[in-house]
Order: sequence, then C-alpha cells, then structure tokens
Amino acid sequence: MAWILVAWGSLGTLALADALARRRAGPASAPAPGRSRASAWGLAAVALAVALARCALALTRAGRSVDEAQYAALAAFLRANGESLFSWPWNLHAHQVLYLFGSLERPFGVADAATSLAIGATGFLLACTLRETCRPAWLAWAAAPLYAYALLRYEGLSSNKEPWVNLCVAGYLWLRVGLAGRGRAAARQALAGACLGAAVVCKEQAVFLVAVEPLLAGWEASRSAGNKLRAFLRALGLALAGGLVPLGALLAGFALHGVLGDYLSFLWEWGTSGGEPLAAFAAADPLPADLAVAPLPLPLRLLDGLLPLLASAVGLLGTAGLLRALAEAPRLEPTGEERLRVAALALGLCGLVAVSVGLRWSGHYWMLLAPALLPLALLRLRDALHELRRREHRWVAGALLAWAVATAAVEAVALTRPLGRIDAEGGGPRGAEREALERVAAWTAARTRPSERIFVWGWRPELYLLARRAPASRYVGGATAGPAQVALDLARTPPALVLRPPPPGWPDDPLAAWRDPFALRRHPWLKKALAARGFIPVAGPDELWGWTAWAPVPASSEGSPRAAGGPAPATRGSPTGAAAPPGRAPSGTKAR
Repeated sequence: MAWILVAWGSLGTLALADALARRRAGPASAPAPGRSRASAWGLAAVALAVALARCALALTRAGRSVDEAQYAALAAFLRANGESLFSWPWNLHAHQVLYLFGSLERPFGVADAATSLAIGATGFLLACTLRETCRPAWLAWAAAPLYAYALLRYEGLSSNKEPWVNLCVAGYLWLRVGLAGRGRAAARQALAGACLGAAVVCKEQAVFLVAVEPLLAGWEASRSAGNKLRAFLRALGLALAGGLVPLGALLAGFALHGVLGDYLSFLWEWGTSGGEPLAAFAAADPLPADLAVAPLPLPLRLLDGLLPLLASAVGLLGTAGLLRALAEAPRLEPTGEERLRVAALALGLCGLVAVSVGLRWSGHYWMLLAPALLPLALLRLRDALHELRRREHRWVAGALLAWAVATAAVEAVALTRPLGRIDAEGGGPRGAEREALERVAAWTAARTRPSERIFVWGWRPELYLLARRAPASRYVGGATAGPAQVALDLARTPPALVLRPPPPGWPDDPLAAWRDPFALRRHPWLKKALAARGFIPVAGPDELWGWTAWAPVPASSEGSPRAAGGPAPATRGSPTGAAAPPGRAPSGTKAR
C-alpha cells in the first residue's frame, strides 16, 4: 500500500507543479507545428525492420500465454468438427481466424507472423501521424521502434487481440488527425469510424474507445466557425455509418448461421458480468463466499491496478503527457499538433476505462493504451528537453526526465532477466509447473490414440497442444460455452480422457481443493454427464502430479479402469509409463 501512495503521490505532485508552472509561464515556445521532413519510405523501412525483428523473437520464444493456447485449442476443435467461427454464439475476436491456419503440431506460426506485421503497421501509422503534425523529425523516426519496445512490458510478444485493436486505433488517428485538412473529409470520417468499429470486432472492451469520436468531434466543433451543432452531428453521423460496417459484417455472420439472437443474448450476459471468465457457469455454480478475497478499498485498488503504467518509461512519460494535456485542453487550438494531443488524451482516458473494466488488470490489457501514450510520451519528452534548454520551470522537467531515465534503466535490465522475459512472452507455466504439465501430456498421449479427443475441465488449454490431442468440447477455458453446450459437446464427441488440473496453491495450500472453482462438487451437471457416459477415476492428484483423470469403462473389460485402446497401468495407482512426481512416491510404494 505504501508503494501505491508513494508512486502516484510523486507523479501527482509533479503533474500539479507542472500544470501550475505552465499556467504562470504561458505556453512553451515549442518548435513550430507542421509536417516534419521524415521520409514516408524511410519510416516504412524502419517499421518493416521492427516487424521482422519482433517476428523472430515471437517465433523462437519459450513461453506462451494461456490465451494463445486457448485460441489454438479452440481452432483445433473447429477443424476437427468442421465448424466455422460463427457456428455458435460466443465472444468471437477477429484475430482468431489466424489460428485456423495452424495445427496441433505448429499452432502459432501464422498468428505470430501476422501479429508482428500488425505491430509494424501500427508503428508506421503512428509515425505517419507524427510526421504530418509534429516537429522535429526524430519524433516520427522513434515511433515504430518505441511502440514495439513499449509493448514488451505488457506481454508484447504474445499473439493476442490487443495488437489488432491498436492497428485499428492507429488507422483512426491517421485518418482523423494525420490527414486532417486534406480533401474528401466525409470519406475520411467514415473510414475513421470503420476503424473504430473494427476495433470493437477485434476486442469487445474496445467499445469504450468508440467514445473518442464524439469527444474529438465535439472539441473540434466547439472551435470551428459556423453552425457548431451541425458540424458535430455531421462528423458523428459519418463515423457511426462507417463503424456499423464491420459490426454489421460480424452480426451477419451469426445471422447466416441462425444464431444471431443467441449471440446478442450472450453479449448482454457477457457485458453485465463484466467479462467474468466463469460467467457462463454462474447458474450452475454461483461461486460461494469461501472463494472471495477481501479487496483493497476501491480507490486504492484502482491505483494499485494502474501501477503498471509507471513500470515503463513510455507509460510514465505518456501518463505525464496525458496529465499535461488534460490541464491544457481548454487552451488548445485545432491545429495539427494540438488536435493530436486532444485525440491522444481522449484515447488515453477511454483506454483507461477499457483496461480497468471488471477491475482485472491482465498484462496484455495495457497494450490498449500504447497508441495514446506513445505520442504523448514523445511530445512530453520533446517539451522537457526544450524546457531544460530554455530554463523554463526546468526543475519539473529535470525531475520528470530523471524519473523516466531511471525507469528505462530498470525496464531494460528487467527484460534481460527470466521474469522480465516471461512477462514479454506472455507468461505461461514455468519450472516445476511446466515439468508437471509436460509429464501429464506425455501420460495422456500414451493412453490415447491421435484420433481420440480429450477434455480438460479447468484453465489449462496448454495440455491439448502438448499432448497433440484435439478438444472434445468447445469449452477450452474462459467463457466460450456454458454447461448445456459442454454437455452437448461431450455427448456428440465423447472424449477418451477427462482431466482436471490441480487447483491454484496445490499442494502447499491445504484449502486449495476446497477453493477450487472447477471441483466436481460445485458442478453436479458435469458429474452427472460423466456418470452417464460411464467415466470412472483412473488417476488422482497423488499419482498424476496434482491432476485428476477419468476414463470410460470399456464394455469388454468388466470394470477395468483402463481407457479403450490404452495400455494397462504398470503398477497399482501409478500412471502408465510415467515417472513419479518430484518429491512424491506413487501410491503403494514408500518414498526413500
């Protein structure tokens, strides 16, 4: 709690002093606004080099985020069943089509390459926007490398949905700000709206970013001559018309499959639950109070959740630039650079809402703020260097630069250490947890044929990829299905094995099993479905490194706990072909 107050108290004090000093001194005589001399072809070459370097790092990384494993496992289910992305109502994200081009053997190659190109294109669009609106030229040259580098602190090597949202947002900024004053204003306004609509298709939380357009249009209309209300409504109408195109395409896909009504109902339930991952199972399992953890008071919880902003030099300078833009917004005029400041300010404020919805701050959520914070950070850095030279409230600029340099040094060192690399790669199981997962995958592969399905009841979609077995259900984690859909999937494509991962804290926490949200005692519908299919336990936590496994009783084995087609257990209670878990002896033997 002390660190929360110290960090935000320091930045708040610095921002307040900065605003007061700026108000007394008047606007700083920054370089004259206008188009810089940066070459568009040169900026494209830099962005392509960034994309290629990022692609090489992404393809060769050791870790993967659980979300990536979920997308790849779900794609394996769709391929195995011959289904499309619109076959049933769920929280579809546009980038998930990339995983359909993979396989259980090579699930991530296409997604990594395409996401790297998207990150390079986003940096290029941000650079073009800075080139058209700001000087000097180094602001544009620094945009693409700094954008990709800033993402590293926030699972920047993962092939997730946020980079695609950012590509749409960067396109919006370029159309609305970078090309402002050019011809065909109506077409640009509609295309900018289409970019915001596409962002929502890429990630549902991006719906909060749609509020950027009325904020920016209202600010521009208030500073224009003529009928201000008419100018505002015209801009808003064109953006709305453009935004409905990608959203309409998404709805049309579900409508053509006859599930549009179910999809709209799903969106309502998903939205009212705050995107809770277990929302689809709430009726079957209203998570009891013993799972709840007493949170911090809401203000402190918000400040604690937003601390990752200060863990990155770009985030720190961008936050300082956002606070300065917030203080200066009433005095800014609709020229190129000022329009960019206001647009980035609106994106930053709306992005904070999008990141914080549900009060669950996952690492990759912070990518959503990069298109707003990067221009603000570069402009704040330029202004601070200018203020030091001009000796204008230089103590504020010096303190901010010193803090940013220290943060950049810590950030660079952290990214070379194991934990920093894990953050950049997207997390995923490591160490003993990874070793146990690989052993369970080997055990699963030994007990099943490649053509057979398995079902993991819990939040471990990595097992499907490690075992090279397709899921028996579209539920591979999160809220991609509800109890009725899971039961229907298991009836249509019966699995050869059902596995449940250990609960968080196992084996050290004696209450881990009681708090396990996936315990069968909390889900009688699943217990009933397994019993109806003749599933019995074949391995428990002590034998299977914390996991539990069930298999159907073969009709010819008269109660043998062996999966059809699988080898018989070598010893009583010990998984076939598997070594004993570290520090534990198989049941029936003595630990030495």
